Amino acid sequence: MASDINTNMPRYVVSRIQDAMNEHSKTLKGSKCLVLGVAYKPNIDDIRESPALDVIGLLQKKGATVEYHDPYIPTLKTHEGLEMRSVPDLMAAVRAADCVVITTNHKTYDYKPILDAAKLIFDSRNALGKMGKDSPKVVRL
Repeated sequence: MASDINTNMPRYVVSRIQDAMNEHSKTLKGSKCLVLGVAYKPNIDDIRESPALDVIGLLQKKGATVEYHDPYIPTLKTHEGLEMRSVPDLMAAVRAADCVVITTNHKTYDYKPILDAAKLIFDSRNALGKMGKDSPKVVRL
């Protein structure tokens, strides 16, 4: 049962992102999403079994343009054929994104400027903590 939940969680996350965007009068199709953190867990450079990879793929299938930033993973190459590079300018990418999706809560991120600059944040890791609790532009898992 736990395996089923873990397997289906990326679909649930993308569904919630789509709902959040709709509530902010945006469609997922044609939008620009920035995924923060693609490592399997915080502060490491391992992408094996990372749910962020599934989230990226599902967002792309829904028609979103997806970029990512991860200070530990400069490039992605998966056996499913996904090839991407981490955006070089985090804050420019945050400002340009219709939705920032936090999938790995690395300690190296300074979340306050990200919160200030983003239009919408889907925080799947409660990385923003109390900062994002009362913000209308933060949706938590």
